[in-house]
Parts: sequence; structure tokens; C-alpha cells
Amino acid sequence: MKKMYALIAIATVAVLVGANCRHPGRSLEKRAEWITEKIDSKLDLNSSQKQELDQIRNELVAKVKSNKPQMEQIATEFETLVRADSMDKSKLKDLQKRRDAIHAEMESLMLDKIVKFHAVLKPEQRAKAADSIKDLREHFMK
Repeated sequence: MKKMYALIAIATVAVLVGANCRHPGRSLEKRAEWITEKIDSKLDLNSSQKQELDQIRNELVAKVKSNKPQMEQIATEFETLVRADSMDKSKLKDLQKRRDAIHAEMESLMLDKIVKFHAVLKPEQRAKAADSIKDLREHFMK
């Protein structure tokens, strides 16, 4: 069970880091590809595991893209509220609820995909994943 949480943590960190790497010219697809390549190189995946990881990546990218118009609409509405002479707390709460619902849906999908990917890993790959999480934790907790 601890190893599953470790894999969840590394995947979540990878997604968050990848999602926030906003280098010019790097599309969502390129960032997601970079993340999956890092996972592949760290865990030395076989071809069927790579296929599974690529499928998961593609599903997550598609979901993020499908949520983009809603997230842009929320951002536009927030900007409008900020520009107004006064701010309505109930409208802010509504925006937050809508944004939180999208994030919760993405988190649930991500957890499902992490569990699915974990199931195709060999025990030694799970150990490598756990070691990578430990290294990340130690690096960021200095």
C-alpha cells in the first residue's frame, strides 16, 4: 500500500511540475511527452508498459484540453469581477466551486490512471518509483 501511495505521489508531482513548465514553444502535449519519457527512463519500461503509459498520457491530455474552455471562462469571469467597482463574494464562491469541480474530476481521473499504471509495473519498477519519490522528497525538504 505504501508503494502505491509513493507512485501516486511521484505521478502527481510529475504532472504538477509538467503542467507548470510553461516554457515558450512547449505545448501541453510536449510537456506530457517529456513526463512520460522521464518515467520510462527511470523505470525502464517494456513495450506494453510504454503503450499503457502513452495511452494514459493521451487520455489525460485530452481531458485537460476538454476542460480548457471552462477554465478560460472561469478566468474571464474572475477578471470581470476584479475589474468591477465592488466584488460579489457569492459570485467568487460560485467560480471557486466550478473550478474545484473541474480539479476534483481531474484528480479522480488521475488517481484512476495511476492505479491502472501501477498494476502493470513489476515489483522492481515499483521499488525504483518509490526510490525516486524518496529522492524527490529529500531534495525538496532540504
